Amino acid sequence: MEAFNDNEVKAFHDDLEKYYEQIESINQKGELLLQSSAINLNDD
Repeated sequence: MEAFNDNEVKAFHDDLEKYYEQIESINQKGELLLQSSAINLNDD
């Protein structure tokens, strides 16, 4: 098993946090789209 130094672990952790934030943002946009499309369906 390869050993990682603290800087590599911290950089990896920081990258993961950024990805999670982006995923969270995409999920919120998706929910808004679903809500608005559901509202549009109700308008018909």
